Amino acid sequence: DQPVTSEKARSAGFTNLRAAGGQYCFHKNVNGMWLIKQVQKQLCAHGNAWTMPELISAAEQCPFPRALLDVDHAALLLPDELASQINRQLRQQNEQPIPENSASLPVFASLIFHSLAHRYGEVLRDVVELTGRQLDRIYVVGGGSLNPFLNRLTTEVTGLPDRKSVV
Repeated sequence: DQPVTSEKARSAGFTNLRAAGGQYCFHKNVNGMWLIKQVQKQLCAHGNAWTMPELISAAEQCPFPRALLDVDHAALLLPDELASQINRQLRQQNEQPIPENSASLPVFASLIFHSLAHRYGEVLRDVVELTGRQLDRIYVVGGGSLNPFLNRLTTEVTGLPDRKSVV
């Protein structure tokens, strides 16, 4: 009913959007499936593209990543050379970079999906803290709603079930 205007909400990057009926939508942008699309664009520029279902299935077979990405880092918000930017972030964490070729796309995808789920969990914990409201489910919309692996990881990280997804 009221916007959340605390300094903590502002410094955490939340905004308040006007919504229907005079309500407010407490809002935070978080990177999403765009990351994998950009990595695929870089690594598969000369063919060897994966379908999303194939890629999701292959990513599920990868081991849990040793490190996670800051998916909202400024370098990952730009469309240029995302695989290279991800490897730069891994090197900064003293982790082994991922080979930048189409065969490594599932490893990048696994890292991205795990990192997104982790970030979604952080943001949802912030929502609970900043609003004082408990959450009991997640509604997944957009391209991520078609990714059962990312949805499962998000459920595991947050402890919240997803509801019927909407594209």
